[in-house]
Amino acid sequence: EALLEDAQKAAEERVATELAIQKARFEKEQQQLKDTFREEQIKAQEALQKEMEKRENEQERVQQDQQDLVTLEKSLLEKDNQATKDKEELEKLLEELKAVKEAQAKKEQELQLLKEAQESQEADL
Repeated sequence: EALLEDAQKAAEERVATELAIQKARFEKEQQQLKDTFREEQIKAQEALQKEMEKRENEQERVQQDQQDLVTLEKSLLEKDNQATKDKEELEKLLEELKAVKEAQAKKEQELQLLKEAQESQEADL
């Protein structure tokens, strides 16, 4: 009977040892899985963060481009308005020049008539 108890104790010890080994392996594998999961989670968070930063940068570029377009449109509108004013001013100046030339031509004509009248008077004397 003592032999049977010793055999039973030895078997229980082997089972207990095997269970302890399996438990240790299980815990090790479980820890490795947790570590792997944590690493993958960190990588996924970093990738997500990079993607969010990339989108924010793209959004900032789009906003800057829109602001640049608005600025350009304003500038073009101002230049167009200025060009229109310049054209109107030029047309006024051309009209004034035309009027001055006509007045000058009349004065020259009057001067010529006066000259002819003077010559005629001198010839009569």
